[in-house]
Amino acid sequence: MYDRILVPLDGSPMSAQTLPYVRILGAALKSPVELLRVYEPEAVYYYPDPAHYQERAQLANQHREEASDSLMSASDMLNAAGISVTSNFLDAHSVPGQVSHERPENPVHHIIEVAHEVANTLVVICTHGRSGMGRWVMGSVTDKIFHAVTSPLFVVRGREEGGVAVEAKLESIIVPLDGSAIAERILPHAVSISKALAIPIRLVSVIPSEESHAHEEDHLRQQGERLVAHPRRPLLCA
Repeated sequence: MYDRILVPLDGSPMSAQTLPYVRILGAALKSPVELLRVYEPEAVYYYPDPAHYQERAQLANQHREEASDSLMSASDMLNAAGISVTSNFLDAHSVPGQVSHERPENPVHHIIEVAHEVANTLVVICTHGRSGMGRWVMGSVTDKIFHAVTSPLFVVRGREEGGVAVEAKLESIIVPLDGSAIAERILPHAVSISKALAIPIRLVSVIPSEESHAHEEDHLRQQGERLVAHPRRPLLCA
């Protein structure tokens, strides 16, 4: 269903917590993965003393190399799991062995623009990640991407207490429905992931009053019957 899985990373251990889930999704969906790192160069100010400027420039180059190496490490991890991976390192400055991209400096703009480049893209992103130098908060980035892209988002909740998880599990899919057409737009994506991973879908509807109970129950049953038409997918309705 997806022509690409796009994974924005900022170099932090928290943002890399998406990678175990990307490994699961990439293998099950047979979709190629693109890792995206928006590099935010440290500002190099003018120094009257050339020695100070040189030291600053060396630190900036070192930071750029570390950012690139971090992206390559993530790529190697997914490649080792048999996932088809490409790495996209966006930098307004030239990097040896990399292609330069002259784009606005806003990381959110980068992610949104790259997400729109390929149709049928699934964007996998982590909340509350933070980059080392640019200090852009992934929570706000996720919110801005959510309102700007037309691609589906798979959002991983980052955990403050740890680094990158080695393993991840997806054992079921919960789909909240409120009877609206907008809520039901998630169903094809839930079905695709459910079939690929052989995990059940649980449809959930909150009934606000006794009067609407019968209507909501009928609607939920109809949605369940539509999904049961796919015999290879287990289904739980609640």
